[in-house]
Amino acid sequence: MTNSRNREQDRAVRAYKRAHPGITLDQARQAVAARSGQQPALPDRIPGAPLPRPAERLEGYVHRVAAAVGLQRHRAMELLGLQPGTSATERLDELANGLDDHAVRALTAATGMTAEQARALTAPRAVRPDVEAVRRLTEENFAAGHYRRGGEGKTSSAPGELAAVLAAHFGQRVHMFDLDTPGTRTGPAPR
Repeated sequence: MTNSRNREQDRAVRAYKRAHPGITLDQARQAVAARSGQQPALPDRIPGAPLPRPAERLEGYVHRVAAAVGLQRHRAMELLGLQPGTSATERLDELANGLDDHAVRALTAATGMTAEQARALTAPRAVRPDVEAVRRLTEENFAAGHYRRGGEGKTSSAPGELAAVLAAHFGQRVHMFDLDTPGTRTGPAPR
C-alpha cells in the first residue's frame, strides 16, 4: 500500500521521536526531513477528488475524499500528502490546529483547491452565532416572502429552507428540529 521509502521515513520519524521525548510528531517529521536534506515531495493530482464545501472541517473533507476515490482514510491522507504516519487520527488532531505550508501546498497539488480553501479547513470557527444577525436574517426572509401561509406545505419545507439560509450565512452546519411532530398534543388532554 505504501512505498518502501515512506515506510523508511516513518521508521526514521518514530526513532527520532523516541530519541527526543517531548516533541510532536510534526516536529520529528521536519527534523528527519531536514536531516536527510529533502523536502517531502508534493502528491500527484487525485482524479475525482472533490473540492471542500464552505465551512467544512479537515476531518470531514478527508472522509469525503476517501469515499469519492474508494479508499480507506489513511490511504486517502497519504494521497493528499498529509503524512498520516502510523495514526491518521493523531495526525488529523495535529493538523486541526492549523496547516503548515507543506500541507497547504500538498492539498492544493492533490485536489486543485486554492490555498485559502485549504487553510479554511482548519480555521477557527465562531463559537456562538450572532443572535441579532439571525433575527435580522429571518426578518429579511419573511419580508421577501420566502415563507408561505398555512396549508401550503410549509411544515415540511420551511425548516429546510431556513437551515439552508442560516448555513449559507454563518458557514456552519445547522440542525433544525421540529418538536411538533404529527400525533403530539400541545393542549390539555381530552376528558
